[in-house]
Amino acid sequence: FKLAGDKGKRIPKLKMESLKVTVSLTASLVISYDIKTSTWISNPKDFKLELLSFKGPYGITKSMVGIMLSIISPTIRSKVVNSLPVELGLLARTLPSPFSMRGEFDITGPELSLLSTPFEKSAVMCQMFEYTTQQMEMFHYLQKSIDKTKFIRNMQDLLEYYRTYVKHKDVWNSLLSLWNQASRVYSEKISNLKVEMDPAIFDPSSNQISFNHFLTVAEDFRRKPLGAYFKLQHIDGQISLNHILKFTTQLLHRKATEASNKSVGAKQIRMQLMLDRIQA
Repeated sequence: FKLAGDKGKRIPKLKMESLKVTVSLTASLVISYDIKTSTWISNPKDFKLELLSFKGPYGITKSMVGIMLSIISPTIRSKVVNSLPVELGLLARTLPSPFSMRGEFDITGPELSLLSTPFEKSAVMCQMFEYTTQQMEMFHYLQKSIDKTKFIRNMQDLLEYYRTYVKHKDVWNSLLSLWNQASRVYSEKISNLKVEMDPAIFDPSSNQISFNHFLTVAEDFRRKPLGAYFKLQHIDGQISLNHILKFTTQLLHRKATEASNKSVGAKQIRMQLMLDRIQA
């Protein structure tokens, strides 16, 4: 975070690697469902944020926080709109009379502590990578096996490593090739060892790691992703129970299909079994 100071306007000059600001605010948003495109839409003019209070480091003023909110408000608006399932819009089309719902959105970003937490010690990191703790530990021991002097232990190390070498295209491409080759060879050795120990319980997917995958997740993390969650608290209106059941089935089927397509190994099998039960 960098801020150019202005003495006349009493704006301090600041430079921070990370900035934590806690805010309380109210938001109003008008959302409509487009039948033709089957999407939820919202006009930027229909989204308003009002800052109630904030807590941050010395030198951060309310006006500065307001500027930050205005910068990220398009991201917040899109996250809220995208969090609404398409199936809910299809359900709304079947309503015989005016219908109202009330609830609250919870928008969260990654904790700053995740940057410095070792990969294998963070359940959140394991979830982000869709790797087990064992696979995270494999990445650590892979670096030991290639005699790496400075280990990539956490997300901060990985991002720093990427920023250092990606500026030199030829060097970076060579490093990337070596990393992927080392990951493949190491994974094969671990898999062969596990087969020798107990072939009956061997799961190939749980013994594979990819440096490309680490970089993909790091790139997503670098963009500072926000998660939006909607909690429905009140419903007022008439609705068909059959339509609700259909809506629930369609939503669960889509979510299970998306999870299955992104999964491998045992997790993919579990998702496929869930899909079979939904379709039955």
